[in-house]
Amino acid sequence: MANKHVLFRFDVGGNVGAGHFVRCQLIARQLVNSGITCLAVISADSEIPNINERSAFTKTLTLASPDDGKELTEICHALQITTLFIDHYHCDYDYQKKLLEADVKWGQFDYFCSGHYLGQFVVNINPSRTAEDYRHCILGQKTEILCGLDYVVIREQFCQLPHSDLPSRDNSHGATVFVSFGAGTTAPFVLDLLQTMQKSKAVKQIHFLTTSLNSQLPKLKQIIDDKKCQIWVDHSDVATLLGECHYGVISCGTMSYELAKLGVPFTAGYLADNQKVLLTGWQQSGLIDSVGFWPDVDLKQLLFDLQKNLANIELLTKRSQKLRLAVDGLGAQRIAEKLISI
Repeated sequence: MANKHVLFRFDVGGNVGAGHFVRCQLIARQLVNSGITCLAVISADSEIPNINERSAFTKTLTLASPDDGKELTEICHALQITTLFIDHYHCDYDYQKKLLEADVKWGQFDYFCSGHYLGQFVVNINPSRTAEDYRHCILGQKTEILCGLDYVVIREQFCQLPHSDLPSRDNSHGATVFVSFGAGTTAPFVLDLLQTMQKSKAVKQIHFLTTSLNSQLPKLKQIIDDKKCQIWVDHSDVATLLGECHYGVISCGTMSYELAKLGVPFTAGYLADNQKVLLTGWQQSGLIDSVGFWPDVDLKQLLFDLQKNLANIELLTKRSQKLRLAVDGLGAQRIAEKLISI
């Protein structure tokens, strides 16, 4: 790397959620540990959540123009930065062409396996994807395809805790269930889901994780029974919280990998296109239960299936063991090394 600076381009907040920000922050932290300065560029409507940790980015810039690609190349030129990492879903051919013309080298996250990929490398962390899935895409001469769970980026706290043994324990007196929907926590179905789960005798405690960006928080706090369902807002130690849980009910984003790392079995659905693709990958692995599009889920059926799973200790034990073997937590390090090499 000729210039010891890397620029990260991601979106965060609103319907996008915080997953892109979190994983870029983790990759940047690996780079900072290697003496590289990291900067971030976000869209005008992005909103970085309140986190109780030091940012890995020395500066965060906000795009002023709707022409994302053009302004991004101008920022790279002004700051004399030639290495870029992209984590959003608007990187089409015209966007990449502008980067090429500006002599910028980049890596990017991808879920879709379609279109053009002209940078130095592409990362696809879908459990069922391989480089073969990109055979029909148009690639750059030196574009490297990095697929699979080896490149999953998860928070350090999940790598530091031992695997959970709760799924293999008797939960006949009621299980503790973790619930999280990322940006989807503002969706109306969430309240209905929590109220339905509270009625189950098989569920002793619910840990519901959300953020301060959730506009429904006041309503949730008014209606939800805080004795059975505890609401955690911008909670910093999610790993410890998950370590207290027998099972998870989530939208299929970054959180799915973090549950897998700790060996917590889960049921997942989707709220966005990228989550739908990821959900399909997990479903093909046979390691989770899939419910499809969350707003369309039959909550009574969900509760029935959840109670059945919680009663099957053998199933939970096998899934827990296979999940925790699937994710080693070294993805941020591997991606950082790749960025340094270009």
